[in-house]
Amino acid sequence: MSSLVISKMTKELFATSLKKYMKRKPLNKITIQEISQDCGLNRRTFYRHFSDIYDLVGWIYQTEIENHISQYIDFPHWKDALLDLFNYFLFNKEISHFIVKFSDHKYLEDFLYGAILKFVQPVIQKESYPLALSQHKKEFLSNFYALSFTSILIQWINKGMEESPDEIVENISLILKGSINRILDSDYL
Repeated sequence: MSSLVISKMTKELFATSLKKYMKRKPLNKITIQEISQDCGLNRRTFYRHFSDIYDLVGWIYQTEIENHISQYIDFPHWKDALLDLFNYFLFNKEISHFIVKFSDHKYLEDFLYGAILKFVQPVIQKESYPLALSQHKKEFLSNFYALSFTSILIQWINKGMEESPDEIVENISLILKGSINRILDSDYL
């Protein structure tokens, strides 16, 4: 087995352990020693892969969310991508809540913005296809929607994730379709 495969498997072990512990106690009370012992590994192994627990949390988000998003890059499935993203956060409620409340909010915002932008850009591209919408305007619209969706997601986490992901995504879909159509029908071109 290659060292890259072993490294990925080791990181996944640490991630699974951290998520298990977060169901029982807050992140700031979990030690690297606990996670390492749970995996049958030592602290030195942990530090070969991550600088600290927050680095592990970032890796979890990056790998898991990227995997979800990459499945849905094409336009017919953008709603599925967004719904999957909301459901991911709901399923990982403890870690999501901690990240939004107690960690570097900017990191999460930047990460989510980049992930959401990946499926917003193709929507704008395909919806504006027959028209002569400039690249600058496409980028502006993509940026606007990605920032909006990111803010909605973070606010939803902050408020305790009480609203159904299906309802949120349906509302976003209605707004997106209506506003894109209005923009494309206007003198914005």
